[in-house]
Amino acid sequence: MHVPHLPRVRPIRTLFSALCTVALGAGLLAGAGPATATAEAPAAQAAAGSKVVGYFTEWGVYDRNYHVKNIESSGSADKLTHINYSFGNVTGGKCAMGDAYAATDRAYTAADSVDGVADTWDQPLRGNFNQL
Repeated sequence: MHVPHLPRVRPIRTLFSALCTVALGAGLLAGAGPATATAEAPAAQAAAGSKVVGYFTEWGVYDRNYHVKNIESSGSADKLTHINYSFGNVTGGKCAMGDAYAATDRAYTAADSVDGVADTWDQPLRGNFNQL
């Protein structure tokens, strides 16, 4: 039986992948508008320097039916200081979206939207990124 050779993961590629993930996250945050705080921020509630990180997988919107709104409605959002969004890809040496439909294209109804406002067909950003 022939076992295919698996190439070793190279440190440069791993570093590049990590940098792409950070760049995707920074782009996401840069597109978010200013928010109005209605309560004390989670970071202020936590001990100085501590972080409470949640992990959101973009494909959870399918079979698991877990959406960004669930972070808010479950009460988890009030406890988090950060959200790690997964996943971005590296394609041809460049950062790329893992699931563009879930990340930026899926239209949310008012009932499923975090802010209660439905997405429109001509809106430039929809999906998980808009909800975040």
